[in-house]
Amino acid sequence: MAYLTEIIIEKKASLPKQTEKLVNQLCNKLKNGAYTPDNKNIVKLKGIATDEVNDFLLECLAEYNKTERHYREQHDIHGLCAVWAVLSFSRKENVLAYFANIIDKKDEDFFLNHLFTLLNLPNVQHPYAERIKQYYDGIFHTLPSYQLMEKLGIDLPNKYDWSVSLHLMNFGKWFTTDGLTDDEKEKQFKLKIYFGSPGIKNDTFKISIENSLSQKIQKISFTDSEVFTIRVDEKKIDKPNLLELGKFLAQVENYFATTFNTDDLKGDTAYFSTSKGINRKKIEQWIKNRFNT
Repeated sequence: MAYLTEIIIEKKASLPKQTEKLVNQLCNKLKNGAYTPDNKNIVKLKGIATDEVNDFLLECLAEYNKTERHYREQHDIHGLCAVWAVLSFSRKENVLAYFANIIDKKDEDFFLNHLFTLLNLPNVQHPYAERIKQYYDGIFHTLPSYQLMEKLGIDLPNKYDWSVSLHLMNFGKWFTTDGLTDDEKEKQFKLKIYFGSPGIKNDTFKISIENSLSQKIQKISFTDSEVFTIRVDEKKIDKPNLLELGKFLAQVENYFATTFNTDDLKGDTAYFSTSKGINRKKIEQWIKNRFNT
Protein backbone atom coordinates (compact mmCIF):
# COMPACT_ATOMS: atom_id res chain seq x y z
CA MET A 1 0.00 0.00 0.00
CA ALA A 2 1.25 3.50 -0.84
CA TYR A 3 -0.35 6.79 0.05
CA LEU A 4 -0.95 9.32 -2.71
CA THR A 5 1.02 11.96 -0.82
CA GLU A 6 4.05 9.67 -0.64
CA ILE A 7 3.85 8.93 -4.37
CA ILE A 8 3.76 12.64 -5.24
CA ILE A 9 6.71 13.49 -3.01
CA GLU A 10 8.72 10.57 -4.37
CA LYS A 11 8.07 11.30 -8.06
CA LYS A 12 8.30 15.10 -8.15
CA ALA A 13 12.12 15.17 -8.36
CA SER A 14 11.92 14.01 -11.99
CA LEU A 15 9.91 17.08 -13.02
CA PRO A 16 11.25 20.22 -14.73
CA LYS A 17 12.26 22.79 -12.11
CA GLN A 18 9.37 25.17 -12.68
CA THR A 19 6.79 22.38 -12.51
CA GLU A 20 8.48 20.93 -9.43
CA LYS A 21 8.25 24.32 -7.70
CA LEU A 22 4.50 24.35 -8.26
CA VAL A 23 4.14 20.76 -7.04
CA ASN A 24 6.18 21.71 -3.96
CA GLN A 25 3.49 24.26 -3.10
CA LEU A 26 0.97 21.44 -3.09
CA CYS A 27 3.30 19.20 -1.08
CA ASN A 28 3.63 21.88 1.60
CA LYS A 29 -0.13 21.77 2.01
CA LEU A 30 -0.19 17.97 2.01
CA LYS A 31 2.38 17.92 4.81
CA ASN A 32 -0.05 19.98 6.89
CA GLY A 33 -2.37 17.32 8.26
CA ALA A 34 -5.01 19.94 9.04
CA TYR A 35 -5.26 21.28 5.49
CA THR A 36 -8.71 20.93 3.96
CA PRO A 37 -9.68 22.69 0.72
CA ASP A 38 -12.63 25.05 1.15
CA ASN A 39 -14.24 27.79 -0.90
CA LYS A 40 -11.75 30.38 0.36
CA ASN A 41 -8.39 28.63 0.32
CA ILE A 42 -9.02 26.58 -2.83
CA VAL A 43 -8.51 29.75 -4.92
CA LYS A 44 -4.81 29.66 -4.03
CA LEU A 45 -4.53 26.27 -5.76
CA LYS A 46 -5.62 27.72 -9.09
CA GLY A 47 -2.10 29.03 -9.70
CA ILE A 48 -0.71 25.52 -9.27
CA ALA A 49 -3.10 23.95 -11.78
CA THR A 50 -1.01 24.14 -14.95
CA ASP A 51 -1.39 21.47 -17.62
CA GLU A 52 2.03 20.07 -16.67
CA VAL A 53 1.12 19.79 -12.99
CA ASN A 54 -2.26 18.27 -13.80
CA ASP A 55 -0.69 15.65 -16.07
CA PHE A 56 1.79 14.78 -13.33
CA LEU A 57 -0.96 14.46 -10.73
CA LEU A 58 -2.97 12.18 -13.02
CA GLU A 59 0.11 9.95 -13.35
CA CYS A 60 0.41 9.83 -9.55
CA LEU A 61 -3.28 9.00 -9.22
CA ALA A 62 -2.91 6.15 -11.71
CA GLU A 63 -0.05 4.71 -9.66
CA TYR A 64 -2.01 5.20 -6.44
CA ASN A 65 -4.98 3.32 -7.90
CA LYS A 66 -2.79 0.27 -8.48
CA THR A 67 -2.09 -0.11 -4.76
CA GLU A 68 -4.16 -2.35 -2.51
CA ARG A 69 -6.48 -0.62 -0.05
CA HIS A 70 -8.87 -2.99 1.66
CA TYR A 71 -10.08 -0.74 4.49
CA ARG A 72 -11.35 2.81 4.65
CA GLU A 73 -8.45 3.85 6.86
CA GLN A 74 -5.97 2.80 4.17
CA HIS A 75 -7.19 5.45 1.74
CA ASP A 76 -5.35 8.77 1.54
CA ILE A 77 -8.46 10.92 1.51
CA HIS A 78 -6.39 13.91 2.69
CA GLY A 79 -4.15 13.61 -0.36
CA LEU A 80 -7.04 12.85 -2.72
CA CYS A 81 -8.99 15.95 -1.71
CA ALA A 82 -5.99 18.23 -2.17
CA VAL A 83 -5.18 16.75 -5.58
CA TRP A 84 -8.82 16.86 -6.66
CA ALA A 85 -8.92 20.51 -5.61
CA VAL A 86 -6.04 21.32 -7.97
CA LEU A 87 -7.57 19.32 -10.82
CA SER A 88 -10.98 20.92 -10.29
CA PHE A 89 -9.82 24.07 -12.12
CA SER A 90 -8.95 22.18 -15.30
CA ARG A 91 -11.36 21.57 -18.17
CA LYS A 92 -8.84 19.53 -20.18
CA GLU A 93 -10.13 16.30 -21.68
CA ASN A 94 -7.87 13.98 -19.68
CA VAL A 95 -8.86 15.57 -16.35
CA LEU A 96 -12.55 15.53 -17.22
CA ALA A 97 -12.24 11.87 -18.22
CA TYR A 98 -10.68 11.08 -14.83
CA PHE A 99 -13.53 12.75 -12.93
CA ALA A 100 -16.15 11.21 -15.22
CA ASN A 101 -14.76 7.75 -14.52
CA ILE A 102 -15.16 8.28 -10.77
CA ILE A 103 -18.69 9.59 -11.11
CA ASP A 104 -19.90 7.01 -13.62
CA LYS A 105 -18.35 4.04 -11.81
CA LYS A 106 -19.71 5.26 -8.48
CA ASP A 107 -17.03 3.11 -6.89
CA GLU A 108 -17.60 3.09 -3.13
CA ASP A 109 -13.85 3.40 -2.60
CA PHE A 110 -13.81 6.79 -4.31
CA PHE A 111 -15.50 8.98 -1.71
CA LEU A 112 -17.92 10.61 -4.14
CA ASN A 113 -19.23 12.91 -1.40
CA HIS A 114 -15.83 14.59 -1.03
CA LEU A 115 -15.48 15.07 -4.77
CA PHE A 116 -18.97 16.57 -4.93
CA THR A 117 -18.15 19.03 -2.14
CA LEU A 118 -15.09 20.28 -4.03
CA LEU A 119 -16.68 20.48 -7.48
CA ASN A 120 -19.75 22.23 -6.06
CA LEU A 121 -17.80 25.05 -4.38
CA PRO A 122 -18.83 28.51 -5.70
CA ASN A 123 -15.21 29.34 -6.55
CA VAL A 124 -14.90 26.17 -8.64
CA GLN A 125 -18.33 25.79 -10.29
CA HIS A 126 -17.33 22.62 -12.07
CA PRO A 127 -19.85 21.35 -14.65
CA TYR A 128 -19.60 17.82 -13.24
CA ALA A 129 -21.12 18.94 -9.94
CA GLU A 130 -24.47 18.84 -11.74
CA ARG A 131 -23.66 15.34 -12.95
CA ILE A 132 -23.21 14.17 -9.37
CA LYS A 133 -26.41 15.93 -8.32
CA GLN A 134 -28.31 14.02 -10.98
CA TYR A 135 -26.86 10.77 -9.64
CA TYR A 136 -27.86 11.65 -6.08
CA ASP A 137 -31.34 12.70 -7.21
CA GLY A 138 -31.80 9.19 -8.56
CA ILE A 139 -30.90 7.42 -5.32
CA PHE A 140 -32.23 9.70 -2.57
CA HIS A 141 -35.46 7.69 -2.33
CA THR A 142 -33.43 4.55 -1.49
CA LEU A 143 -31.37 6.10 1.33
CA PRO A 144 -32.49 5.65 4.97
CA SER A 145 -32.08 9.26 6.10
CA TYR A 146 -34.21 10.57 3.24
CA GLN A 147 -36.84 7.90 3.82
CA LEU A 148 -37.02 9.01 7.45
CA MET A 149 -37.41 12.68 6.56
CA GLU A 150 -40.23 11.79 4.17
CA LYS A 151 -41.95 9.69 6.83
CA LEU A 152 -41.67 12.56 9.33
CA GLY A 153 -43.03 15.00 6.75
CA ILE A 154 -39.91 17.16 6.77
CA ASP A 155 -38.80 19.13 3.71
CA LEU A 156 -35.06 19.59 3.24
CA PRO A 157 -33.93 23.12 2.29
CA ASN A 158 -30.73 21.67 0.78
CA LYS A 159 -31.08 17.99 0.02
CA TYR A 160 -27.40 17.71 -0.95
CA ASP A 161 -25.97 19.03 2.32
CA TRP A 162 -27.81 18.53 5.61
CA SER A 163 -27.48 16.69 8.91
CA VAL A 164 -29.09 15.92 12.25
CA SER A 165 -26.96 15.08 15.30
CA LEU A 166 -28.08 13.77 18.69
CA HIS A 167 -26.20 12.70 21.83
CA LEU A 168 -28.12 11.02 24.65
CA MET A 169 -26.79 9.93 28.05
CA ASN A 170 -28.22 7.43 30.49
CA PHE A 171 -27.15 9.85 33.25
CA GLY A 172 -24.62 12.63 33.81
CA LYS A 173 -23.71 15.44 31.44
CA TRP A 174 -22.88 14.86 27.77
CA PHE A 175 -20.18 17.56 27.75
CA THR A 176 -18.22 16.79 30.95
CA THR A 177 -17.28 14.00 33.35
CA ASP A 178 -16.99 16.31 36.35
CA GLY A 179 -18.70 15.04 39.47
CA LEU A 180 -18.92 11.40 38.45
CA THR A 181 -17.74 8.74 40.86
CA ASP A 182 -15.59 5.86 39.63
CA ASP A 183 -18.64 3.59 39.85
CA GLU A 184 -20.74 6.03 37.81
CA LYS A 185 -18.01 6.28 35.16
CA GLU A 186 -18.20 2.52 34.74
CA LYS A 187 -21.96 2.66 34.20
CA GLN A 188 -22.31 5.76 32.04
CA PHE A 189 -23.27 5.16 28.39
CA LYS A 190 -23.59 7.60 25.53
CA LEU A 191 -25.82 7.05 22.50
CA LYS A 192 -24.81 9.05 19.43
CA ILE A 193 -27.08 9.32 16.41
CA TYR A 194 -26.11 11.14 13.24
CA PHE A 195 -27.89 11.14 9.89
CA GLY A 196 -27.96 13.34 6.83
CA SER A 197 -26.82 13.68 3.21
CA PRO A 198 -24.68 10.94 1.63
CA GLY A 199 -21.19 10.44 3.02
CA ILE A 200 -18.51 7.87 2.34
CA LYS A 201 -19.94 4.84 0.48
CA ASN A 202 -23.20 6.80 0.31
CA ASP A 203 -23.74 6.10 4.02
CA THR A 204 -26.40 8.38 5.50
CA PHE A 205 -26.28 7.48 9.19
CA LYS A 206 -23.95 6.56 12.02
CA ILE A 207 -25.23 5.26 15.35
CA SER A 208 -23.02 4.25 18.26
CA ILE A 209 -23.34 3.24 21.91
CA GLU A 210 -20.28 3.37 24.14
CA ASN A 211 -19.20 3.50 27.78
CA SER A 212 -15.98 5.36 26.99
CA LEU A 213 -15.12 6.09 30.64
CA SER A 214 -15.13 2.46 31.71
CA GLN A 215 -12.01 0.40 32.39
CA LYS A 216 -13.61 -2.22 30.13
CA ILE A 217 -14.94 -0.24 27.20
CA GLN A 218 -17.94 -1.61 25.34
CA LYS A 219 -18.89 -0.14 22.01
CA ILE A 220 -20.99 -0.93 19.00
CA SER A 221 -21.16 1.41 16.03
CA PHE A 222 -23.29 1.12 12.90
CA THR A 223 -23.36 2.88 9.55
CA ASP A 224 -25.50 1.97 6.56
CA SER A 225 -22.74 -0.37 5.38
CA GLU A 226 -20.59 -1.33 8.37
CA VAL A 227 -20.59 -2.42 12.00
CA PHE A 228 -17.75 -2.06 14.52
CA THR A 229 -17.67 -3.59 18.00
CA ILE A 230 -15.59 -3.67 21.17
CA ARG A 231 -16.65 -6.29 23.74
CA VAL A 232 -20.17 -6.42 22.29
CA ASP A 233 -21.82 -9.45 20.71
CA GLU A 234 -23.07 -7.96 17.44
CA LYS A 235 -25.27 -11.02 16.86
CA LYS A 236 -27.47 -9.87 19.74
CA ILE A 237 -28.07 -6.37 18.38
CA ASP A 238 -29.82 -5.92 15.05
CA LYS A 239 -28.65 -3.37 12.52
CA PRO A 240 -30.70 -0.22 13.17
CA ASN A 241 -33.51 0.74 10.83
CA LEU A 242 -34.01 4.51 10.96
CA LEU A 243 -37.70 4.05 10.21
CA GLU A 244 -38.08 1.78 13.25
CA LEU A 245 -35.40 3.18 15.53
CA GLY A 246 -37.59 2.70 18.59
CA LYS A 247 -37.09 -1.07 18.31
CA PHE A 248 -33.33 -0.59 18.16
CA LEU A 249 -33.39 1.69 21.21
CA ALA A 250 -35.32 -0.90 23.23
CA GLN A 251 -32.90 -3.61 22.15
CA VAL A 252 -29.73 -1.75 23.13
CA GLU A 253 -31.23 -0.59 26.43
CA ASN A 254 -32.00 -4.21 27.23
CA TYR A 255 -28.54 -5.40 26.14
CA PHE A 256 -26.66 -2.79 28.18
CA ALA A 257 -29.18 -2.83 31.06
CA THR A 258 -29.72 0.92 31.00
CA THR A 259 -32.16 3.59 29.83
CA PHE A 260 -31.54 6.71 27.76
CA ASN A 261 -33.44 9.90 28.51
CA THR A 262 -35.28 11.11 25.40
CA ASP A 263 -37.56 13.58 27.20
CA ASP A 264 -35.32 16.56 27.99
CA LEU A 265 -33.40 17.57 24.86
CA LYS A 266 -32.39 20.91 26.36
CA GLY A 267 -30.91 19.46 29.55
CA ASP A 268 -27.42 18.27 30.43
CA THR A 269 -28.03 14.68 29.33
CA ALA A 270 -28.67 15.54 25.68
CA TYR A 271 -27.19 17.41 22.74
CA PHE A 272 -29.33 18.00 19.66
CA SER A 273 -28.58 19.96 16.50
CA THR A 274 -29.88 20.20 12.93
CA SER A 275 -28.84 21.99 9.78
CA LYS A 276 -30.44 25.38 9.26
CA GLY A 277 -33.96 25.23 7.90
CA ILE A 278 -34.83 21.72 9.07
CA ASN A 279 -38.02 21.45 11.14
CA ARG A 280 -36.61 20.82 14.64
CA LYS A 281 -40.00 20.45 16.30
CA LYS A 282 -40.94 17.42 14.22
CA ILE A 283 -37.61 15.73 14.96
CA GLU A 284 -37.89 16.60 18.66
CA GLN A 285 -41.32 14.99 18.78
CA TRP A 286 -39.93 11.87 17.08
CA ILE A 287 -37.13 11.68 19.66
CA LYS A 288 -39.47 12.25 22.61
CA ASN A 289 -41.66 9.45 21.26
CA ARG A 290 -38.56 7.29 21.63
CA PHE A 291 -38.05 7.24 17.86
CA ASN A 292 -41.46 5.78 17.10
CA THR A 293 -43.11 7.37 14.06
